[in-house]
Amino acid sequence: MKIVRKSTNKGRDAQDPTSVFDRKGCDYIHVSDIQNISPSEYEKMKVSDDLLLLDVREQYEYEQTNLGGKHIPLSMIFSFSEELPSNKTIVVHCKSGKRSLVAIQILEELGFDKLLNLQGGINAYLEFKNQTT
Repeated sequence: MKIVRKSTNKGRDAQDPTSVFDRKGCDYIHVSDIQNISPSEYEKMKVSDDLLLLDVREQYEYEQTNLGGKHIPLSMIFSFSEELPSNKTIVVHCKSGKRSLVAIQILEELGFDKLLNLQGGINAYLEFKNQTT
């Protein structure tokens, strides 16, 4: 399954269908290749020193509520990817799980291979926490 950003450009500016990146960021992602982690699985794993939580939401969203992870907005992933450890598993999350999928595809293209998507994003995690308390 693919999520595709449709191009409105025609002719010489049309997007290359074999390219992951266009001029604005991500062209498409292969959702089936991305590993998900449920909120309950993340809750069990989050104490590990070999794990980093990465929040790819916008600054205002992070300021409203966050899980304490490293914050790099999706729009800044290219610029700040060198701040991420390549030796740790990175759990990527956003609000609902869509932007984190794009972020994971970008990070994979940059050479990161230990990546997990927090299924349902922060919304699902907070709902899980409310149900368990």
